[in-house]
Formats: sequence, structure tokens, C-alpha cells
Amino acid sequence: MLDNLNIVWISFDGMRDIQEHNRPLNPKFKATFNGRTSAEVLEDNVRWLIQNTGERNLMVGARVTINDINIDRQKEMVDYFYSLGIRYVWTNPLFYSVDQIPVSEDNAKQERFSFNMDKYLDNYIATYNYAKGKGLFWGSFLTINFDGESVYHCRACMATGAPHLTPDGYLSACDMVVMGEKPYHMEPFIFGKWNIEKKAFDLYNEKIETLRKRSSDNIKHCQGCEARLHCGGYCLGEIVNETGKLDGQKPIVCKAIRRLLHSIGTNTPYEYLHP
Repeated sequence: MLDNLNIVWISFDGMRDIQEHNRPLNPKFKATFNGRTSAEVLEDNVRWLIQNTGERNLMVGARVTINDINIDRQKEMVDYFYSLGIRYVWTNPLFYSVDQIPVSEDNAKQERFSFNMDKYLDNYIATYNYAKGKGLFWGSFLTINFDGESVYHCRACMATGAPHLTPDGYLSACDMVVMGEKPYHMEPFIFGKWNIEKKAFDLYNEKIETLRKRSSDNIKHCQGCEARLHCGGYCLGEIVNETGKLDGQKPIVCKAIRRLLHSIGTNTPYEYLHP
């Protein structure tokens, strides 16, 4: 990693009690990690990478999922990550997992889900300014286009811009779609398949074109929105997973992005983009 990577983002949700709650290690492999917890393993790895960087061009950052466990502890997390040597953090509000049907058709999943967006924003805005004063970047997935103007939320969803190869040999335009054979309602993101005989990918050009057309210029509810060019219709993966539609909407997120645009404003180009 030291010799071959320039950017290392680690899924790291905060202090030990948070990390061990959200991302526990499988007890079956306890011996492999010498009885350590996932937090202890991450702390050791982060410190080792940073201490051994030397003259290399390497950034080690944290990608944090915010949920009920850590939503009120964002300032505390800034101090914690800073003590480890981390200077770049991107937070992401908790969102629904991908299953076989859209969330809009899964009442049980909706009832289990819990996330207070207003509480996240209250804490995020205060923490953003606190972190800035310490020289640490505290980003939010809601602000990934605040460093410029774009009608697209995620350039990866433009298919050929940042293709993902699935383990079963397909091309996916979204990292929320990890298998191509049975993507269910996430099928719009599968835009190609490896052809073993040709030793090349067969591309589904109509699907590529459909993905490219999905922009805030072409989404009805985006018209007239002041955040249109700093949102781009929001995360297409989340939208399709939750609504089953390419032009769907998450009204709570729309409101949150507009609040952040008023509260913290736009930014200069980010040095390191959201992982």
C-alpha cells in the first residue's frame, strides 16, 4: 500500500465503542487478529501507514457512516481522528441497504430504519467549523458537489466514467450494485458484461445513454431548485434503491442540501473526493 497507493480511504466510524458496535469482527477470526477488535486493528493500521509514509505522496482518510450511535459525537470524532494523524474525513448519513425490492415496497424495512436528518445537520454544521479550525476536513456526502457546479451528482454513474467490475463479470455504474446476474431493481446500473470468447466487454449502449441523460437538467423536481448545480439530483444509487425510479426523489435530502448550502456555502475544489 505504501508503495502503490496515493489515497487510502478506510471505513471507520469513530471511537472504539462506535466502531466495534457498527463494524464488529467475525468472532470466528478472532485468532487471526490476535484477539484485537476492529477498532484496534484500524488504529494500528492507520498509525503504521502514516508513520511509515516518509517522502511518499500518501493520504490516509476516514469514511464515516453516521447513525444513531455517533450522530451526537461528531466533534469528539474530529479530536479522535486528529489524534491518529487523519486529516481528511467524509461522513455519510445512514441510508437503506440494497435488497431484492425497492425500499418503497418494503414496509418492514422502512419501520426498522432510524435516522434524524435535522440532528445530523445540527451536529455536522457545528463540527464542520470546529474541524476547520483544527485543520481537519470534515465532509458530508450531501456536499460532494459544493466545490463546483455540475448537473450530475456522481460522475461514476455516467457508466464509462468510473466502471465497477462485479465478481460475476459484469460492469456496474454504481458501487451499491455489486453483482450483475441478479441485480433486481438495481438493474439500470448494469451496463456491460465480460465476453470470455472475445476477451472484451459487451456494452449495453442504450443503458449507458439512459444513465448519461440522468441529470438535474432532466429531472422535473430539480427545476427551479437553488441547489440544482450543487446536487445533481442526489445519489442515483440511493434514489433507485429507495424509489425504484431513475428520476425519483428523497425530499428530506433535498431540504438538507439546501440548508447546508445556506449554512456552509460552496467550497474550493476538494483536494480528495468522496471515496
